[in-house]
Amino acid sequence: MNWVFKNIARIVPFSVALGFILWRFLPVNRLLGHDYSHYMARIYLGTDHYWKNGFRTPHFTPYLCGGMPFYADPQAVYHSLPQLLAFFLPPLFSTHLTFALFYVLGYWGFIRLFREVFGYSERIAHFASLIFVFNGFAFMHLYVGHVTHHPFLLAPWVLYALLKNPKNHVFHQAAILILAVSYTLYAGGMHVL
Repeated sequence: MNWVFKNIARIVPFSVALGFILWRFLPVNRLLGHDYSHYMARIYLGTDHYWKNGFRTPHFTPYLCGGMPFYADPQAVYHSLPQLLAFFLPPLFSTHLTFALFYVLGYWGFIRLFREVFGYSERIAHFASLIFVFNGFAFMHLYVGHVTHHPFLLAPWVLYALLKNPKNHVFHQAAILILAVSYTLYAGGMHVL
């Protein structure tokens, strides 16, 4: 509890800004961004495949365009957090929950990058994290339905793993780098790399 009071100046602005951004993702008059139709169809197909066949990867789907490769598409989201959450939660809610989690991961990663790698003060690191996380690139892509851009918020972790002095943490940094890059590729974010 002491940590909360000590860091209240960081938690409140981030929470307010995150709440505003997530509120903007809610459908207005039942309307969503134009590319959610492409994304939601794939999420529903992945969920249907999971309930019928388990965790086996769907390589082909007869439901899109009269039949097409499903997993071979570079923007396939079957191995991503929104798809995993959509197995058990409504797809739009699972997408919003993923956005919230990745905004928090991006914020935390940028603070660690600025504090531990670049050596800036806590206030400057907090301010830089807010600027990175709430820039227009991530928000506008996610707002219109480019859900495969959510791994962009892992960029601070990639930089952290590449730029931090390894000393005795080589495996730790390699694990961060491998997890971030592989998740980005498997979540359909190859254009983010």
